[in-house]
Amino acid sequence: FVYVSVRYLLRPMRQLRTWLQQHKEGNIGVEDLNENIISHNKTKNELGFIAHAALATIQDLEAARGELQRMHHDLELLVEERTQQLFQKTIELQEEVRERKQAEAQVLGLKNHLQSLFDSMRCALISVDATNMVTFVNAQAEAFSGLTFARLCGEPVEKILQSCGVPAQDINEIVR
Repeated sequence: FVYVSVRYLLRPMRQLRTWLQQHKEGNIGVEDLNENIISHNKTKNELGFIAHAALATIQDLEAARGELQRMHHDLELLVEERTQQLFQKTIELQEEVRERKQAEAQVLGLKNHLQSLFDSMRCALISVDATNMVTFVNAQAEAFSGLTFARLCGEPVEKILQSCGVPAQDINEIVR
């Protein structure tokens, strides 16, 4: 008698377990699971409360899964969009680098051309900044002073003119 009573009491639990397993395997949906629980729980017992709680949990999980899939999809779209933006920016930067290298080559060519032009001049050419520091000299100025460009660059023009034998009163006039 006890065995039959226990078996009778556990029968709804086994049925619930079967439905939950079918749902887990994808054989029945949440709606079908809900209908099974409602149709078999006419007496409103503890099993029904457990079943409804399990169903509510399953519905929450289904909603969370849907939200997670939506978020995953949105993230994939965002990653694709950012990847396209980065790809476009890379192309733009490569073009800028190419243009900059081309401009640098043109500037270097112009600098070399001007250097050869200034070096071919028969007079000494000394360029200074606003503080009268030497920024450029041509070959004639190097020959006249006996010093190299590296040695002259950054020096006060007055010092260089003095070393070349230019009188002090002439230096004052030249520098003004």
